[in-house]
Amino acid sequence: MSYILEALKKAEAEREKGQVPGLRSQLEAASPAVTLSSTAKPVTLWLMAAALAVAGGGLWWWWQRPQPLASVPPSSFKAAERPTAPSVAVDPRPVAAAVPAPAPPPAATTASSSANPVSNVAQNRPKPLKASVAASAALPAVERVLRWQSLTAAQRQQLPKLQWGGAMDSPDPKARMVIVNDQVMREGDTLGQGLVLERIEAKSAVLNLNGQRIRWDY
Repeated sequence: MSYILEALKKAEAEREKGQVPGLRSQLEAASPAVTLSSTAKPVTLWLMAAALAVAGGGLWWWWQRPQPLASVPPSSFKAAERPTAPSVAVDPRPVAAAVPAPAPPPAATTASSSANPVSNVAQNRPKPLKASVAASAALPAVERVLRWQSLTAAQRQQLPKLQWGGAMDSPDPKARMVIVNDQVMREGDTLGQGLVLERIEAKSAVLNLNGQRIRWDY
């Protein structure tokens, strides 16, 4: 609006002077100013934007640059080095073999064993397993009872022919009885040459043949 007003004022002044300019000449006179002002504003903005970009880039580079490392004096590296071990001279002469110490006399062992009687008693105590094995070995062969089915042919030939009948078992040995070959037999009776009825049970009887015990099932 200001350019238009200035153009009108100029046209009014020239009209008073007697020279009337045309409308085209007024527009041409006003257009350079308008063009100059309109082009000057974007250039200024671009310059400000470029300056801000340069300033921002410089600030970012300053923050991202690596910090310089503090220089370490050479004396600290020398102090950190491990000291070398002093050299040791090697004696070329052979080393004499160590002589073993003499064995202590038996009296020392006897004294140490007598000083600790509890441990000696524990060591001398027989083990239960060995004692049970010795006891089983000390039992006479007559305590072993063989079944009639396990006898050999020679042992069976020594037995007479036996036919078993009913039997009666009782807590009282005198009341026990069994029928053998249609005869009532009691414990201790002889069934044949060298064959004794030793024990009567509910389902079997124990016989003694010349010292060998035999279990006979009914």
